[in-house]
Amino acid sequence: MMVPDPPRALALCDEVLAAAERAELVPIVADTLITRASALAIAFRYYEGLGAIRTGTQLAEEHGLTATVMRGLVNQLGQFVDFAPRQAIEVGQTGLTLARRLGQRGFVLGVMTQVGFSAYPTGDWSMALDLLDEVLSDEIDERAWSQVVQPWITMRRARGERFEAEGGRLSLLENSDEHILQTQVHDVRARLWFIDGRLDDARREAVTSHAMEPFPEMLQLAIRASLWLRDREATEAHLRIRGYRRARADAERAANGLSSRLGGVARGDA
Repeated sequence: MMVPDPPRALALCDEVLAAAERAELVPIVADTLITRASALAIAFRYYEGLGAIRTGTQLAEEHGLTATVMRGLVNQLGQFVDFAPRQAIEVGQTGLTLARRLGQRGFVLGVMTQVGFSAYPTGDWSMALDLLDEVLSDEIDERAWSQVVQPWITMRRARGERFEAEGGRLSLLENSDEHILQTQVHDVRARLWFIDGRLDDARREAVTSHAMEPFPEMLQLAIRASLWLRDREATEAHLRIRGYRRARADAERAANGLSSRLGGVARGDA
């Protein structure tokens, strides 16, 4: 999705779908359904998004549109990462098998990246790191490398490992002109600094990342950091963000476990 504005992206997708349907342009319909699903997910409309992405992927499969099928699987993985990471790993295994059979290296890298992010909360680090180590040992272009390295460096840091070249690894993201990669600079910093216990810094980076691209995981991280900092005001402010549902539910479960330390966290209206 090229437009970092879900309402505008959805409107554009609907225009394209209407025209493509009338002209019976199945490849465009399938591809745009998958793009629409990404916009819906960012707008916290997960169930609609999953419906759209499954329909688009199935339509592509029925018409032999292999590249679109793979894109659908990768994007579906991206949605599962936030609220069903184990399911994401299962879908990822299917995607890896298909991508390798078809020789689609770009999609292999995309699937491995999403499997890596999914493995972080499930604890399947050894499996994911084996996959990512294999990829990072090969020659890949800088953009692909900058994607794959993100879950890799997060899990390595969580294991207590440090790297002399760590700053250089992030510099590729920092020097990029692409909006999504600039966003991921803050995303990676938030993850690493949260692991290091730099909660104020992690929260700041997570909030910055979420402002640039409203992915729910960064909001979840900001809320956890605020809870651990016993910052009731910030926690409530994050919970009141409009349209916030799954991330809010996740954070409220965490809040229940820490409420005695905070003296009770009031739940704001979504």
